[in-house]
Amino acid sequence: MTRDEYVKICSGCANRAFNPQIGVICKLTQAPADFQISCPSYQKDAVAEQKLQSSLKREAELEESDSTGTKDVIIGGLWFLGGLIFTIADVGYIFYGAIIFGGIQMIGGIAKMTR
Repeated sequence: MTRDEYVKICSGCANRAFNPQIGVICKLTQAPADFQISCPSYQKDAVAEQKLQSSLKREAELEESDSTGTKDVIIGGLWFLGGLIFTIADVGYIFYGAIIFGGIQMIGGIAKMTR
């Protein structure tokens, strides 16, 4: 196992401790984890587990909003550009609805992406 994998497992254990020189260590052995398959002294830390789950949920929400923001910018840009092109082409109408809708959607998408 890699050190990152050990740290990920040990982060949910009630027997974890922190050493400034080494990082996450076992409170019982005062050494970094070195088990092969599973730790015999692992005790689930409910608080740490809850924090980890909420952190993962937050990351998923941010990732989802980023992709939605990009999609909104592209679609809004197409509406804005299409309305602008048809208005400039002077086909007899002013496509202000498409221009306004596209502009609002683009701004909303940019706002989602910057969060």
